[in-house]
Amino acid sequence: YTFQYSSVVVLQILTPALVVLQLCLLLLSLQNLPDEMPSLSPAHSILAGVTDIIPDVVSPSDVTVFQGMRAMLTKNFLTSVTSYLVWWIVSVNAGVSLFSTCYHHVSEQV
Repeated sequence: YTFQYSSVVVLQILTPALVVLQLCLLLLSLQNLPDEMPSLSPAHSILAGVTDIIPDVVSPSDVTVFQGMRAMLTKNFLTSVTSYLVWWIVSVNAGVSLFSTCYHHVSEQV
C-alpha cells in the first residue's frame, strides 16, 4: 500500500517537472529559428514532388493547406504558446502543491 502511494506522489512531482523541462528546451530551440520563414512556392514545396508521383493521395489543396499552416505557425506564435504552457503548468503545479500541503496540515490536526 505504501509503495502505491509513493508511486503516485512521485508521478505527481516528476511529471510536471519533466514537462516543464521539455517545454523550456523547446523554447531554447525556438530562439534559433529565423524570424521569418522563407516562403515556399508550389514548385519548391516538399509535397510538390509527391503530387506528381501519387496524385490520388496528395492533392494540390493539401499543398495549399501545408503552406497555410506554415504561414500561420510563426516563431512568435509558437514561442507565445509554449511560454503560456510553461506558465500554466508551473502555476497549476504550485496551486496543487499548496492545496495539498494545507490539506495535509489540517488533516493531521483533526
